[in-house]
Amino acid sequence: MQQSSEKVHASSRGGAESGAVGAHLGGIDADLRAIIEAWPTLTETDRRAVLTIIHASRVDLERSQ
Repeated sequence: MQQSSEKVHASSRGGAESGAVGAHLGGIDADLRAIIEAWPTLTETDRRAVLTIIHASRVDLERSQ
């Protein structure tokens, strides 16, 4: 699997201190949460595909307003 070349900010807080992975996503829609949780495991190609869909949707929304 291909990894992203983007740099990631590492928190100074440890895993036990910061809580369970995804715990801070409590109020987020279940579908969006699934995307956020899956993001680190996606290939670069899949990430670009998701972003392409999002960007296309935003352009369509802007045109319809």
